[in-house]
Amino acid sequence: MIKVTYIEQPRPDTTREYWARRWRVHGGFAMQFAEFWDPIRLYIQNDCLADPSAFAGTDPSFGGVGELFYSDLDSCMASLGTPNMPTILADGSQVFARQRSVHLITETRDLLGSRPAAVRIFAYATRPAGMARTDFQKELEAAFEGSLAVFPAPPFHMSVAHNLEERESHESVLDFSFHTMDEAVAGHAAWADHVSGDGFLSAALLRDPLKVATHTHILYDTDNFGEG
Repeated sequence: MIKVTYIEQPRPDTTREYWARRWRVHGGFAMQFAEFWDPIRLYIQNDCLADPSAFAGTDPSFGGVGELFYSDLDSCMASLGTPNMPTILADGSQVFARQRSVHLITETRDLLGSRPAAVRIFAYATRPAGMARTDFQKELEAAFEGSLAVFPAPPFHMSVAHNLEERESHESVLDFSFHTMDEAVAGHAAWADHVSGDGFLSAALLRDPLKVATHTHILYDTDNFGEG
């Protein structure tokens, strides 16, 4: 599956509460444009925790991670290429500070489960200099999947996403989620300790570190229409 993912900071003149409300409004605004919205299969807004201090190494300056899922690259590019895209982006500029943003068009794969749970951690990975992209992606997936054994209780969901084009940093995104805050705090602590002792993962995740802890909100899911 193809996923457009973006991590953004809130505008400095807004509160966390206003940010969350205004981001929901922005999502609803985008939904009115059928050419843009109809190809989307799944839309998730992940609000960064107001106080992420329980998750060591997370960046508190970000507001959220957005995710748009598509069946294939053609439908993704058709959606992003619609004439209404400038209007949607202009509305987004009323929400996002547009500083330190990371926008990716990725191929994503679920390693565990199919939908994220309530508390979710995103960790961005950077390929070491001189390593081939395909080798990096394979090793990153294997190392991340292999780290499942270190969690005190298994995550409800894990996935990995790789940008389709080469980037200097933040080329891949790892995420895992739990139903409760206590599970997430304990799981993250165990995983972070594992990463610090794993040469490959620490090189990928700590070279240009970017990690956030979030609350997940699935706002649109075409696979679950009509279900209670």
